[in-house]
Amino acid sequence: MTLQKAIFFDIDGTLVNAAGEVPVSALQSIDKARKRGHRIFIATGRSKAGLVGELGNIKFDGMVLGSGAYIECENKTLYRKTISNGQLTDIVNCLFSEGADIIFETEDKVYLPMNHEINLWGDNVEYYYARDWESITNIHKFIYRNSKSDMDSLQKRFSDQFLILPNSFGEVQGEFSGEVTEIGVTKKTGIRRIQEHLDINRKDIIAFGDNWNDIEMIKYAGIGIAMGNGVEELKAVADIVTPSVEDDGVAIQLNKLGLTSI
Repeated sequence: MTLQKAIFFDIDGTLVNAAGEVPVSALQSIDKARKRGHRIFIATGRSKAGLVGELGNIKFDGMVLGSGAYIECENKTLYRKTISNGQLTDIVNCLFSEGADIIFETEDKVYLPMNHEINLWGDNVEYYYARDWESITNIHKFIYRNSKSDMDSLQKRFSDQFLILPNSFGEVQGEFSGEVTEIGVTKKTGIRRIQEHLDINRKDIIAFGDNWNDIEMIKYAGIGIAMGNGVEELKAVADIVTPSVEDDGVAIQLNKLGLTSI
């Protein structure tokens, strides 16, 4: 019998396809894995406010949210890290001065600029004017788009405080968009906190991902799995490359690893 595993899933591009849907095959295989005694977790850039639609119907044993800024396990908060508005002032003002749109994420709300056309977060949204952004508190991370500075230039300027990675969420993509978290806050550090809390052996950790913010957790996991639709940089460090989210990659690999048979 396969020993109990701790399985961590990224959401966008891994569990959820471009249409915002979780494939039925993934839902069924995850349910089978849970029934066999494996622990199921998510490790995502999204905040709790982003767990909408079919994601709300999956029973997770724990969550690494905000790319490591908020960690919950067995309905208990293990870790919460917010970025002070004072720390954010320089980078936020820089982006606003270039005409960028910024989406701020807190534990339970997503704050969209007034001109933002698409709401992917349902009722968990509030709109704000750029001049009033400092009224938003307890920010875990933010994503931006339409900057005039490329991501590498911003990372070099603010490297002492923030990690800036390409963003893959919805329409917020491209060279002049990114995901900003505090230095030292990653999905890997989030997984390690859960690992220590539950006394899990590293070799029993399995992680699925598709993007740049998954690289460290895929390298850390006992088995790191890249989706076929993932970026090449992630595939290069993964132990396994499974088919894309559209081609039932999650279900196929869970089955191959013997995690779904009862």
